[in-house]
Amino acid sequence: MASRRLVARRLQGVSRKMPIVETKYFGPMEIGELNCIEFPAGLPAFEQERQFILIEPPEKSPLVFFQSVCTKNLCFLALPVRGILPDYEVFAAPDDVALLGLNGETSSILNVLALLTVTESGHVTANLLAPVLVNRAARQAVQAVRMDCRYSHQHVIGALRQGARACS
Repeated sequence: MASRRLVARRLQGVSRKMPIVETKYFGPMEIGELNCIEFPAGLPAFEQERQFILIEPPEKSPLVFFQSVCTKNLCFLALPVRGILPDYEVFAAPDDVALLGLNGETSSILNVLALLTVTESGHVTANLLAPVLVNRAARQAVQAVRMDCRYSHQHVIGALRQGARACS
């Protein structure tokens, strides 16, 4: 028992280094296990990419950066769906709900984010057809593809350059 206390005392002074992830926009970042979000099924077209960190710099709020843990140059930009469309109706198939580990009340632990695309002409669009659902408590996420056509995968939310015109 005395040896356990001695080891515990020695470990108190030892700082454990957190893993470092190379990021596309922020350089090397130290991350903790709680910062990692896992996509158990991967992302469509990126099935091999399963672990991401969510970076939410206060000065960029409400923008969220989904940075791949494995691939430095893979970083998705996202916004909360309800910030784009306040009356957005979330849909999750039973398989998605199971992958997220949800049962019962979800509003307090579920984040719904739309992935963004910036076109060559400077238009910013949001994918409302397949938002990313994040269960922060379980650190699980899925891209929930809707089976209806209620929302677009190219919902125009703005333009980066003055004078840019929306595509028809």
